[in-house]
Amino acid sequence: MNNLPGINVPIWKKLWQKSVYKHQFCTVYEKKFQHPIDKREGIFLTTDICDSVQIVAETKENKFLLVQQFRFGSERLSLEFPAGRMEGGEDIIACAERELLEETGYSGHGTKIIGSLYQSPAIQPNKTHIVYIGECEQTAKPNFDEMEELSTLIVSKDELLGLVKSGAIDSSITLAALAKFLL
Repeated sequence: MNNLPGINVPIWKKLWQKSVYKHQFCTVYEKKFQHPIDKREGIFLTTDICDSVQIVAETKENKFLLVQQFRFGSERLSLEFPAGRMEGGEDIIACAERELLEETGYSGHGTKIIGSLYQSPAIQPNKTHIVYIGECEQTAKPNFDEMEELSTLIVSKDELLGLVKSGAIDSSITLAALAKFLL
């Protein structure tokens, strides 16, 4: 997408792609592209995973919900906004409300999409949709997926920003969601 003034970077032509690995959550592709002017060619790996939601959930007391969980990629605990994968054609708002309830037991009102971001456009075509849910209150017990276990933390805006400043929150998509919310 060349939509910035003064920027003229060509779009490479995709010559072919093939699936090299398939899992229930993702497909890895090998793709061959060609530069449109000088005809350079290169083979690239991409990972196609489903879209997801990242939820900025604010309580009636103007506090924010965070979850802590073990992450298999980083092999450590991570402090993040509640989040989850969209399931086959699921509506963004419905997914966010479902994931918030499953992960924290909270539900709220005034749900709205505040942005959509590519997590890693160099290797992934999927988007994370940033969703705000306000006036949250606990209405149920959490209902975790089989391979997850989370702890909910409720913090003020100042405490949230302190966790960012201290490095306790280091998930790039949580930081991007917070930026979208604050801007």
